[in-house]
Parts: sequence; C-alpha cells; structure tokens
Amino acid sequence: MWELIILCCLIVLGIILYRIRTNPCKSVVTYAPTGQLGNILFQIAATEGFSSLHKIPAELPNHKYKHFFRHSTVKRQPNKPQPIHEFSEKDDISFYYQDMKPIDERVTYVIRGYRQNPQYFSHIRKKILHMFMPPVDVERKMHTMGLDIIVMHVRRGDALNHPSYHNLGANYYVRALNHIESRSKVVIVSDDYSWCKTVLIPRIPRAQLSPWRSAVDDFWLLSMARHKVCCSSTFSWWAAYLGTEARTVVCPYPWPKNADSFTIAQDGWISLQITADDEAS
Repeated sequence: MWELIILCCLIVLGIILYRIRTNPCKSVVTYAPTGQLGNILFQIAATEGFSSLHKIPAELPNHKYKHFFRHSTVKRQPNKPQPIHEFSEKDDISFYYQDMKPIDERVTYVIRGYRQNPQYFSHIRKKILHMFMPPVDVERKMHTMGLDIIVMHVRRGDALNHPSYHNLGANYYVRALNHIESRSKVVIVSDDYSWCKTVLIPRIPRAQLSPWRSAVDDFWLLSMARHKVCCSSTFSWWAAYLGTEARTVVCPYPWPKNADSFTIAQDGWISLQITADDEAS
C-alpha cells in the first residue's frame, strides 16, 4: 500500500518537474526607474497599464518615493523569464503616447523612458488612484491645515532651462488667481522659497509659504487642496490628477512647453495660454 502511495507521489513530482522544464514562467513587465517623483509615478502607472491591458504580471522596482503612499508601489515577481525585450522611448517625445505591444509569451518586458502621457493608464484610473493614496498620518496632517485653500506650485531649480518646462514668473500666478473664484488663503509650495518670498509674494500679498517645506507634505497639500495652480511639472500634474476633490485646477498651455498644440492637462482643468509676459526674467 505504502509502495503504491510513494509511486504515485513520484509520478506526480515527475509531471510537475517536466512541466516546469517545458513550460518556463510566462511574461513579466517591469520598468527602469528614471528621474524624480513625477517621472517615477508615470513609469509605474504605464507599467500597470500595460500589465492590465495584456494580462501580464507587473514587477515594480524599489524606489525612494515609496513612503509617499499608503499602499505598496513595489512588487516582486519570482522566476522572471530570461529573454528581455525593451520598450525604448524615442528622444524628446516622452509626453506623446507610443504604442507597446507584446511579442512573445515568455519575455521580461522592460519599459524605458518617462512615459509622461495618461493614455498609458487611462483604462485603470481607479486602480491608480487607489495605489497612489496618501499615508493616513499625512492625510490627517493635511486636514489640520484646512483644505478649502488655494495652493500654488512653483518649480524652478532644474526646470529653469529645461525645454519642456515653462519658466513661469509672477505674472502667470497672478493671472491664474483671476480664474479662481475663491478668496481663500493662498499657500505656495516650491523648490525655491527664496524666489517666492522676494518675487511672488510682493505680487500676491495674501500668499504665504508652505509651513512644512518637505516634498511629501507639499505634494499632498497641493493634491488635497480644493484649488490649485500648477506649473509645467510632473510633480504638479500628479498632485492635480490625484486630487479628486479639487474644484479648480489651473495649468499652463501648452504642456509641455515645446509642444505646438498639445497638452497632458485633464478635462475640466483650466489651461492658460502662456505668453512672453508670463515667463520669469
């Protein structure tokens, strides 16, 4: 009797081993992390979008912004296939959708580039909104501020001479306020608070600087505010996209700067045509 049981177990084990050898693991899709927070979020979302569209498991590499979110943005897939197929991104068109199609059933697909277009993940919007929720403690902290406010994002730093970013001056933010009916408090989040204090606040006296000045707090303050003024930054874009309770979103047009008649702004956002007067001196 025992001999028969052992024999059956050996047969089953043999079948399993044979299937493992003849049917290696199926495809996996991942991405090559590039850039800062907004860039990483576009890459994660594009990977999840590809995964959902083609029913291929996603692997999401470790990244330094994972503490920004309530749910995990890191996934591991064991036994990835060895053959690798890379989806490269054509130069200078990271804001434009570039189709990616599977070529084989047993390949590790690697998505490269910034993939800064919501078309990659528009079909899984609810999943992305759930994945990129704020941590509970950060959400509570934002509510202590009171969220019926206007938050402006000023991006300078590496954006000053970037071909895709408008170098927006105080005039843009003054114009943007004219499109917001609320007379609420104005808060500024920025990577250059010195410029904001000396140039922007004199033009908008009721504005004040962020009380926290940390990337995670400023991101969620911008995102959760009822009214927001964005600059042409992926940080701005994601804060606005995830801010589902927003009443007003004002952003520059075109977005990116080097596009003739194109924008990644969402429906309902107010796009302001940028003029020479809006550019910072």
